[in-house]
Amino acid sequence: MDRNCEALLYSTQKSVGAVLKQPDASDVLHPITYHSRTLRDYEKNYAITELECLGIVDALDKFYYYLHGQKFVIHTDHAAPVWLKNVKNLRAHHPQTNGKVERVNQSLVTRLKCKVNSTSTKVPWTKLLESVTNEYNLTPHSITKYLPAYLLLGTLPYDSPIGQNSYYEPVNEARNLALQRTIDYHNKNKRYDARFVDKKFNPGHLVVYEEFHYPNTRKLSPPFSGPYEIIKQCSEVTYEINKPNPLSKQATQIVHISKLRCFHSPDKLKLSHE
Repeated sequence: MDRNCEALLYSTQKSVGAVLKQPDASDVLHPITYHSRTLRDYEKNYAITELECLGIVDALDKFYYYLHGQKFVIHTDHAAPVWLKNVKNLRAHHPQTNGKVERVNQSLVTRLKCKVNSTSTKVPWTKLLESVTNEYNLTPHSITKYLPAYLLLGTLPYDSPIGQNSYYEPVNEARNLALQRTIDYHNKNKRYDARFVDKKFNPGHLVVYEEFHYPNTRKLSPPFSGPYEIIKQCSEVTYEINKPNPLSKQATQIVHISKLRCFHSPDKLKLSHE
């Protein structure tokens, strides 16, 4: 992984897909992994430019653990997405790259899993998403102490019988308090972040791999698989492990460090009474 990867994309009116390749010492590209899927019903209404952008976003999402923290090249046969190169503030245009948005998405996914697992009938998670989002917006936030719906729209989770809000401060005052509480919490966490020790694995180390879980994954499904052995470090953030790759049919897989945890053998675990 000392050479930049290249993602070759394609988009049609029916599907999107990509191939992630990497050149060898002779600059010959070799495939690492593949991805393709059919378009959802609403995506079939996209214009060709939107489909090309969808292909880019979809590929980067699927290849995240190969590309995160690395330079890479995107190949597309459509000229319109080139404007992305001129975007200086990506977060302003693409809120999904904002950590706060990612935290909200994580909360929604967690709630969605609980809802799916508590539903007796097999209701598709897409049908439950609206109620989950509504519940999130009408639940007080642990940091701000306010409902997201109240801060954004001034909406209460109930109809006041006296026609006025006697529980929360006025919206503008509540927003200022929520902002200050968020800043205070962020500053507090900075002290914990300063103690963070970056993990590092060496060849031969045993690790467990964090599996991807869809919203309808069973609640008690194990979050990790393994143990696997570290074969080599491919870059600062990627490792090759002896986990079979079902897509490429290879005996090993290159994974991002954020998906790995140290494996502790049960035989070596001891209870301490001190």
